Amino acid sequence: MGRALAIVESFSKERLDDPAVFDRFAKEFASYTTEEIQFLIAAALQATLPELVYVTQSVHDQRVPADAKDEARKRLRASKNMTFKDYGEKIALPWWTPDLVQPQGDLQSFAKQGSLTPILDRLRGNAKVHIVHNADDVLVERSSIEALKAELGDQVTVFPYGGHLGNLWYSENKEFALRLLRTPETRETAQDVRGRL
Repeated sequence: MGRALAIVESFSKERLDDPAVFDRFAKEFASYTTEEIQFLIAAALQATLPELVYVTQSVHDQRVPADAKDEARKRLRASKNMTFKDYGEKIALPWWTPDLVQPQGDLQSFAKQGSLTPILDRLRGNAKVHIVHNADDVLVERSSIEALKAELGDQVTVFPYGGHLGNLWYSENKEFALRLLRTPETRETAQDVRGRL
């Protein structure tokens, strides 16, 4: 873990939109196994969870855990033992359920409501909608990405690599995103772009 943190730290002040820098960064992590990288990602996400809890509670004026009411440091310390499941059940779900027809929601229905599946009919054929995803995003099952692509066709562009927003820095991806934001009449099709990549 220490070696991985040292690698990240050594690149923290580099320009990640420079392909040479990114290539060096990728080579540094090439010796890690998939399981080790998954562990590092999980550790990084877990390290940010207390701040996520604090910010969410501050925005929505929640008091979980209840014993740390006013001081930011106490609230952050009290949040260190929370898991993502705790976050979902104790913070996200209570905030989400007042808007439901059935206020006794659970995490599974919460995740289902947050997916694009319920609104696919409204997305299909809408010139203002284009989804860009990475096939190796660790936060989404590959089958979900493939199903979305099957449903929406050319409205979905799937890059083979990049993880969760890991290739957003790449200049061609930035340019692609900017082209998508132009009016539909001047927008290139995803197939045109993929042909150049």
